[in-house]
Amino acid sequence: HQLNNAVELQESYVHSIPVKSGYYSVIAWAGLSDQLYTIVPVQDGVTTKEDIALRLKREGGQAVPLRDNRLYYGESHNVFIDDPEKVGSVLEEAPINMQEVTNRIHIIVDGLTRGDQYEILVQSRNGSMKMDGTISSDDLIRYMPVSSVVREDGLESEFTVLKLETGYDN
Repeated sequence: HQLNNAVELQESYVHSIPVKSGYYSVIAWAGLSDQLYTIVPVQDGVTTKEDIALRLKREGGQAVPLRDNRLYYGESHNVFIDDPEKVGSVLEEAPINMQEVTNRIHIIVDGLTRGDQYEILVQSRNGSMKMDGTISSDDLIRYMPVSSVVREDGLESEFTVLKLETGYDN
């Protein structure tokens, strides 16, 4: 389902891809934006899906603000497409279960003597992802809060970040 040059995720969305005979799996991403992400260039016949990656844009070690942007990833099972010249036209469905790979974090810190003397930080080495949805090694980036409230005795901040996993200096 197309909405302003973007796809709206729907259970019944179908897209045909003409291909030659062979084994295929389909990778899908939703929520990609040129303002937020850089994608490694692809060379036809050379680049494998393991080579493809996306990287969250940043300025001076700070991630560009994701705000309400949500990023989704999914991959189909392998399907075999027989030679259409031998068997006629072929339609093989390859369903994709899309999974969100962004998180929204709400942090509250109470019991401070003066909340205005502190800040809440979220940082990780999770700013790059391979096309299979796994985190790729990257520099440490700092996420800025989407919103922050300073109280006399504490702080409260909300963040939108890419997928978090142990082992990435979260």
